[in-house]
Amino acid sequence: MSLAKRKRVDTLNGHHNDKLTISVSDDSRDASEEDNDMLDTPSSVSSSHIGNGVNNNISMPAHKKSRSDITEDNAASSPDISPETLFVQNTSLSGKEKIEQIAKMYPFKINPPPTDRPVRIYCDGIYDLFHFGHAKSLEQAKTVIPNVYLLVGVCDDETTHKKKGKTVLNEKERAESIRHCKWADEVIEHAPWIVTQEFLDQHEIDYVAHDAIPYSSGDISDVYKFVKKQGRFLPIQRTEGISTSDLITRIVRDYDQYIRRNLERGVSPKELNIGFLKVC
Repeated sequence: MSLAKRKRVDTLNGHHNDKLTISVSDDSRDASEEDNDMLDTPSSVSSSHIGNGVNNNISMPAHKKSRSDITEDNAASSPDISPETLFVQNTSLSGKEKIEQIAKMYPFKINPPPTDRPVRIYCDGIYDLFHFGHAKSLEQAKTVIPNVYLLVGVCDDETTHKKKGKTVLNEKERAESIRHCKWADEVIEHAPWIVTQEFLDQHEIDYVAHDAIPYSSGDISDVYKFVKKQGRFLPIQRTEGISTSDLITRIVRDYDQYIRRNLERGVSPKELNIGFLKVC
């Protein structure tokens, strides 16, 4: 695996001061379970989803602890905190109260949100073959606290192909997919692969929303470390069991069936880049 590609931590280790101590595994660039495509030994677990609080049966590597387990462990030691109060949209809580609840679960500070204007939250990714895992991550960021203006950055083709590999959709198609998602208020094309202080200041971003597991790139152990230090990192949960890589794998696995399907629908062998023998 290229060192230029970000990596995320393998395991979630214990607790530190009643907060999550999070340690790096191979990553996805979006908040869906892209990293599972490079890991093995899945086991069935259950996880609570931020936003609507839907409990899903999900597939995860056996060595990775589910976020619901982590939340429940911390809730047991702090009876006033539960997965529901932390991660489910609760209109009885103000944005400041919701942030305070979430911050209790993590080993980094989270600033209180502004109260005199919309809260500017930023998500970024590749968003190739935009799917419900992508949509649910944006939903979490948009609805986790009230009055959010959600900015979504889409990495361009040049950077993505260099860092991660070929995409199915080009950068314009990927950005257009986000524009048609109801949770996104603004799309930023040619988003940086790694957010910088200049980028945060330029777009007046209050929080960067992503799952909290550290991401490394080259000699940087966690590309979000400076964001967390400033209290501008807002943790959300990944959607397990769906990823762009998984969708491509399904197509490749049933390649012959899709070839026949498209031929029957009038697509030419030349368009499919196949020869005469393959058609037979």
